[in-house]
Amino acid sequence: MFLTWHELARTLTRGTAERPALPAELVLSVFTFAGCLVPDALRFETYTIINSYCDSFDPARKLWMATEPLDAATLSRITGLQLHTIGHDQGWADEIDLGPRTWFEISIQRLNPGSSEWKHVHRVPKRESEYGWISHYNVVAQRRSHALSGLFFGPDHEIWTELHPGDRLVVNACAREPAWSCTGMSARLDFWRRFEPSYM
Repeated sequence: MFLTWHELARTLTRGTAERPALPAELVLSVFTFAGCLVPDALRFETYTIINSYCDSFDPARKLWMATEPLDAATLSRITGLQLHTIGHDQGWADEIDLGPRTWFEISIQRLNPGSSEWKHVHRVPKRESEYGWISHYNVVAQRRSHALSGLFFGPDHEIWTELHPGDRLVVNACAREPAWSCTGMSARLDFWRRFEPSYM
């Protein structure tokens, strides 16, 4: 696919006998408008096992993985992210028709001014007790771990308007309602960037 995009960009900027060449700036605008994204080299992963156990009717969240603080240059480059996990819930449920009760969540943390303590940044507007955005739910009542890929957070997702230089992204293992637990075996956070032709 990437090679095809490069070929298209080269064709548009060079033109043909039937069609004049387009300015490079216009070609870049076309690819941006079309939402052409490619994987970025930035990636974070963990193989640390985590278990988040809920003992009340308030959601239980446990921080599983955190990125390094993201600088302005990185934030200007990345335009997409996706979480991939291997995990499961506690393996049983009295009523599976009620839907999933465990999930993986992506949220933003920011350093307190003059401190080394990281604090969750609530979504704006603040929505109940949720810090961030649900990536995906576990398969209900399965003792065996499943490999799952979460929601793709693309260029238009609200996370990009709330993420500032110096912030970091964290992955939380979450469960709600008593006796439910969320177990994560491994996680990988992939990032994407806009396609920019290397030659035209």
